[in-house]
Amino acid sequence: MTQQHTPGPWRWHMAGGYAMLVSGPLWDVDPWNPQMSGQIADDGSAGGEYRVILDPNSPNGKLIAAAPELLAALEGLLATEDSDSGDCQWCTEEVEGDQCNNPDCPGFKAFAAIAKAKGGVDG
Repeated sequence: MTQQHTPGPWRWHMAGGYAMLVSGPLWDVDPWNPQMSGQIADDGSAGGEYRVILDPNSPNGKLIAAAPELLAALEGLLATEDSDSGDCQWCTEEVEGDQCNNPDCPGFKAFAAIAKAKGGVDG
């Protein structure tokens, strides 16, 4: 079985003056036991005591390396959106404004992921 990347959502969490890239609930974050607590990597500023080394050949390393291409591909797909019909092309909800507001909609999730990647909403 192929090893999978750590499930999302991922987010940066500040702890004691340094940042950790984590997955899962914040109360599960344990810098002393990073593999068991959803810590994916850190910013290296703690002098190595909490450091989680990210292997470039690991599933997480490969996902991070592919992120720019994934973002560009997603932006390209969404650029073809046609909301002139009044209905979302991904979930059939009625569109109010310029995009769907249904949080279960794949299009809504895609726009939210792009915003997160570009420094907008942190989901």
